[in-house]
Amino acid sequence: MSKTAIIVGAGASHEFNLPVGEGLKKKISDLCQTSSQGRNQSIANSNFEDSLQRIVRSAFEPKTYTQADLVRAAYDISTNMPLAPSIDNFLHTKSENPLVVLTGKLAIAHCIHQAERDSLLNTTTSSEYEPLDFWRVEKTWILKLFKILAAQSNFEQFIEKLNNVEFISFNYDRCIKQFFIQSTKQYFNLDQQNLNKLEKSLNITYVYGHIGNLDFHDFGIYDFGRDPNLLYQRSEALEIQTFTESIHQRTKYLIHEKLDSCSHHIFLGFGFLDINMDILFGKNAIKTEGVFATTFGLSQSNISDIKSSLSDKFYAIDSHDSGGMIDLPESQIVLRDCECYKFFEIHDRILSRIITSS
Repeated sequence: MSKTAIIVGAGASHEFNLPVGEGLKKKISDLCQTSSQGRNQSIANSNFEDSLQRIVRSAFEPKTYTQADLVRAAYDISTNMPLAPSIDNFLHTKSENPLVVLTGKLAIAHCIHQAERDSLLNTTTSSEYEPLDFWRVEKTWILKLFKILAAQSNFEQFIEKLNNVEFISFNYDRCIKQFFIQSTKQYFNLDQQNLNKLEKSLNITYVYGHIGNLDFHDFGIYDFGRDPNLLYQRSEALEIQTFTESIHQRTKYLIHEKLDSCSHHIFLGFGFLDINMDILFGKNAIKTEGVFATTFGLSQSNISDIKSSLSDKFYAIDSHDSGGMIDLPESQIVLRDCECYKFFEIHDRILSRIITSS
């Protein structure tokens, strides 16, 4: 069975009600707001301030930072979010100030945890777990993908198809895994043994790392949907990377290897930033039989530039010339100005053939 790569950006998670771009910056700015009472200054969100104090003590020991230092770092982030192209860009600008970088990363982790809590995939109530109402995610690309994989399949056939999908995620959230644990358990009535089998067939590479852990139970990932104020976020704040930090060469090699193993490549909600394209491809072009991408809300000028870039990054095999390399024909690059779930609706038949082809 041929393999398919699905490269997901922030726009793909937006369908689960996660923030993107300006929305995420605003949430980070609000979280980092400061307040003053007389001569006493503090971060307005006391839970975030407490978490930051704990992490700073452990991360920078024996160097110490004062309360005023923490407040200044938070203030710097909060007031500059309207000016920054993105939180990643801002932390790159401040890369020589480790306290600001760590504060920003903790803010990212906190906001993504809260976004998972507010997302359509959350099954956590105040004290217990509830099954997911799948009508809530009807207009999401991942439900469309699940239907393609589940069509005319028992569980063994389903995971064989799933195993031939390579997810490359540029997001910090864990929505893909959360959905597949819940949906597959529900649809095939899985026990723990088969849930473990599902996990082994779910291939997700997190380019910049992910928040929280990936351990799961019957209702999904353990801390998915938990109140971020109750979570100890030291490790994830230290381990996630922003897009201007160097990605380990081993990670790049793994991504190139996965892309090269796939016959078709689908970009969902991806921004096509040069730095991310470099992570995916480096200096090498990738063989493909077809490229598909959403370009929702982009100008025609940007769409033309993306199409040109994809033409450079991929190549085709000339079946009439002993397998020689040729430029990827424009007919094999399909760009659509629409949301991700609409893309699956519009191209349902061809995507079904590609993803389930043997």
